[in-house]
Amino acid sequence: IPLGPEKQRALLAVLLLNANRIVSPQHIAEELWDIAPDTAPKAIQTHVSRLRKVLPEGVLRTRPPGYVLELVPGQLDLHRFEELRDEGRVALAGNDPERAAARLAEALSLWRGPALAEFASEPLWRSEGARLEELHLATLEEQIEALSRKEGKDAAAVVLDVLSKSLAEVQGRTRAAQVLEEIFARP
Repeated sequence: IPLGPEKQRALLAVLLLNANRIVSPQHIAEELWDIAPDTAPKAIQTHVSRLRKVLPEGVLRTRPPGYVLELVPGQLDLHRFEELRDEGRVALAGNDPERAAARLAEALSLWRGPALAEFASEPLWRSEGARLEELHLATLEEQIEALSRKEGKDAAAVVLDVLSKSLAEVQGRTRAAQVLEEIFARP
């Protein structure tokens, strides 16, 4: 689907991140511009109009005081990621590391590179991209913890395999380092 220029794609990202919730033009402007130009309301209307032409009919609606992107449950990978992560966290807290590791691995398998990377210079990335990256890294740490509990004495090999695939993301993360220290301290 041709999604148009950068601001139009950023608008779609804002709407996706707020799926099924009304997003005001003011909030959209805050996410698209550091300092919104006087033409922001008209530009937003234009981008919405163009997005409506490429999205399935009826998905992008006007609802006072703004716009809503209506999606069905499970249609957005982010929502599925969050559901799986929550299930994994509950399992980990309930001392079921096998289920936790499986759910967290499934959640992480939905991840496709740095969040909102194409908007790295936009306010949208500073607000949402950083939050999503933190969510991803925290989930990776939780998976490492679940694997360390699940695998017992063999945890080091399993965790090192996961780390070798995600080393750049884990660097500087204290929880991951703590789990590794605990694994290597085991008899």
